[in-house]
Amino acid sequence: MTEDRVQHLRAWLAAVLLAIAAVICTADRTLPGLLMEPIKHSLSLTDTEIGILTGFTFTISMTIAALPLAWLADRYDRVLLLSGAIAAWCILTIASGFARDFQTLFLFRLGVGIGEAALLPASLSLLADLFPLDKLARASALLAYSVPLGTFMAMTGGGELYEAMSHGLGAGVIPFAGEESWRSTTIIFGAAGLIAAMLTATLLPEPRRRKAASVLPSVEAARSNPSTMRAYLPRAAMFILPYLVCTGVFTIFLMGFNTWLAPFFSRSYGWSVGEIGRVMGFTALVSGLIAPAVGLFFNAAARRWLDREAPVAAICIMMTLALPLVVLGPLAPDGMLTAAAFGASFALMGGCTVIAMVVYASMAPAGLRARMVAIVHLICGLAGSTGAILYAGFTDLVLENPAKLYLTISVLSGLLLAISILAGLIADRRYSQILALSVAFDEDDAAPLSPLHIRAAKLSH
Repeated sequence: MTEDRVQHLRAWLAAVLLAIAAVICTADRTLPGLLMEPIKHSLSLTDTEIGILTGFTFTISMTIAALPLAWLADRYDRVLLLSGAIAAWCILTIASGFARDFQTLFLFRLGVGIGEAALLPASLSLLADLFPLDKLARASALLAYSVPLGTFMAMTGGGELYEAMSHGLGAGVIPFAGEESWRSTTIIFGAAGLIAAMLTATLLPEPRRRKAASVLPSVEAARSNPSTMRAYLPRAAMFILPYLVCTGVFTIFLMGFNTWLAPFFSRSYGWSVGEIGRVMGFTALVSGLIAPAVGLFFNAAARRWLDREAPVAAICIMMTLALPLVVLGPLAPDGMLTAAAFGASFALMGGCTVIAMVVYASMAPAGLRARMVAIVHLICGLAGSTGAILYAGFTDLVLENPAKLYLTISVLSGLLLAISILAGLIADRRYSQILALSVAFDEDDAAPLSPLHIRAAKLSH
């Protein structure tokens, strides 16, 4: 077997292992949402406390920890970092099954979020060293599919496991069977994830770092010209500010909406945890698998209709189509109709997330792109951390009735989506300007233009 063939196999082995870790990550993140009602009754929590545990705590920990963990991934052994992080979040997931009050569960979930924050930066760093540029997108796509697969695992597998435990499976052998089955379900999920940690530690390759010479020019240029960011931001604010409002509010909606789905189906339609898991797990899987195609379709359609690059317009179109589904879905008399409406909205919202990557790649010159993406993710993460609490507060303080959660899902979701669409339309009107600005900065720095910037430069002439 040739050396190139061996390197090719090692690279794809790494991609598969990282995808498995990402599936475990998504499953551990999603499971508490499915088990929210049993956890709430077991620990005597309010909706607001549940919102803190499932939304605010996790998002804040990941948002804050991602930057320092990314710094470690750039400088030290990434395999060691990844295997340690996976083991840490799985152990803390197991510990969550033993929590006896809000405070201890809060600390355990905080730790889970910090551990999972290492996955994305270290994974992308590894893939960039293992694959040539023309193969990197295909390898990275495996990570994107971890979201529907992990959600399906948590919803369907977690729901079936909880139902089996609550009906006495393993009684006398497995702890916390019966009424406390959310604990045994959580423990089993965490223990299964430790297998991924062992596979990562033993099989994941750590390639020799690419020579620093290839990146030193851009780094040195940034250091020698610290005013570049200060010169760029004021001129880019006309696009960045409305786009941050669009993406920030959209993230608040996503976090709040997804967090309260399981309690909504339980309270509105009387579904059991198993029923919720089966229906919503399958729905999330199907919509997640078709979301990239949906996003690409509307992005191409918006380009043809407007005769320009228009990813923000495509995002606005998809959000507009999702709006009536999100507003009217919770009011349907049958839970399956609601699930179908939500499934269609999931595909559209997933398409928005895919096309947002195009905006990230084009809204800043090459020398500032990574920092701008980090800033956008930081702001959206901080905004999204309030989503679960905002939905809980609307139910507790405005409606003053947990049974009216369906109105929160309908009214608040519709309001947030409408704000996001309006801000997106403002940003779209300025997208051509931000493209031209990015091209100008790249030309001034003699940096190579991306294909998207080359097309924008041609259109501007």
